[in-house]
Amino acid sequence: QNARIVSRKQTWKMSRINPKTISFLALALLCVAACANATEYVAKMNGKNTVPPVNTKATGTCLVKVVNSTYAYGNVQVKNVHDSFMAHIHFGNKTTNGNIMLWTFNSTLNNGASMQPISGSYSYRFVIPANLIAQFETLAKAQNCYYNVHTLNPPSAATLIGLIRGQFRKVTRRRLF
Repeated sequence: QNARIVSRKQTWKMSRINPKTISFLALALLCVAACANATEYVAKMNGKNTVPPVNTKATGTCLVKVVNSTYAYGNVQVKNVHDSFMAHIHFGNKTTNGNIMLWTFNSTLNNGASMQPISGSYSYRFVIPANLIAQFETLAKAQNCYYNVHTLNPPSAATLIGLIRGQFRKVTRRRLF
């Protein structure tokens, strides 16, 4: 009898849940499942990785998650940067300075007239356009693309190429089961 009473109470409680809540929870579970299956690529940035190397305390990380063939996004965190004003994903292996694949950050005003450089530690997100996702993945798997943060007032001419840089590599995780 006790089992039947509990069962009735659970049925009654379930019937009172708002259909919008159920829809939201289902969508949230789908998003979590999609992101859990995302392929990740990371670029750990410092001045030593820049070509030529730069002596700086600045560091950073760019993590790109490819959710599917039409949606990918990146999270960038930088520390100890002075007067940064732009950042990109570039084509190129670790020994070369390559062309820009994707402009991910710039500090120009909406009218494009003046730079507003950012100093200190900060983070931002960006989206990779669907038409670049396959190319990005191919290059990142082979470590043939990198992330680069540039500064406005470089401590040396080398930072005109970039202050900190990191080569993308695929993130591999050990499975527990």
